Amino acid sequence: MFRWLGAFLLLGLSPLLPLKASERQAGNVYELRLSYKTSSLNSEGRQTGSSSGHQTMIERVIAVTPEGVELEIDLPTDEARAREWKFPARIFKPKNGPLRLLNEPELEERLEAWLKKADWTREICGQWIFTWNAFFIDCDPQSAISIFEDHSLESSKYFEGAEFMVEGASGSANLETAMSEAGEAVLTARLPIDPDYVCRKQAESDVVVGQIMGEEVTLADATERRCRDDLAGTITETYFPAAEDNHPKRVRVSHLTTIDVDGDKTIQKRTETLQRSLIR
Repeated sequence: MFRWLGAFLLLGLSPLLPLKASERQAGNVYELRLSYKTSSLNSEGRQTGSSSGHQTMIERVIAVTPEGVELEIDLPTDEARAREWKFPARIFKPKNGPLRLLNEPELEERLEAWLKKADWTREICGQWIFTWNAFFIDCDPQSAISIFEDHSLESSKYFEGAEFMVEGASGSANLETAMSEAGEAVLTARLPIDPDYVCRKQAESDVVVGQIMGEEVTLADATERRCRDDLAGTITETYFPAAEDNHPKRVRVSHLTTIDVDGDKTIQKRTETLQRSLIR
């Protein structure tokens, strides 16, 4: 359980303050590791499913300029790179404004080679296929930016009082200084889930499953069915600053309780941990 700011005052600790802007230096290499765990319980409290896994990316700092930072975002192995044509990607992170993709023509060339190797044309772009897993055929080079954003951990945005917003949650909350169970100084915020967002995403997933199974499922029908369920839950974000013996990380825990029209309850939990480690 977290003990809030009062505990810090009693112990003589100070709230966590804003960090300096990016401390990146040219030549730095970081490992960005995003891991997850999920679980699902039924009305009787029995586990009905679980999963876990992780994704790793490599961030190389190419140049640091007064305007911003040029980065190369890559995958850790040749095997992983062979499955994903979007990387390595050169991305410019300005001090203000959106990220920019710098090597789009190179990505377009790799996309053409990737499609040709699989004996596909661009007609397959935007479709889902199923082998041992479901895959979305994404042919947009700009999506490399959103993938990087999912793995990006910018310490400068985590400080006492900072506004926290996250996709899938309703509204916003301010980060508050707290203590973890291990006695670490952390920043945390909790938001209620947005039921409309959740049921829409579930409906979109139903449409994809229908495509894979060869069944016609319209988004309108799936949305109408999913949004009849009673949805409630929270998303909690906790940021652990870097210390002498560890690297900064953020932990995002989502709880979702669903009660369908028949009264059956499902309780789902997803824990995501994102850690950014300096390799050299």
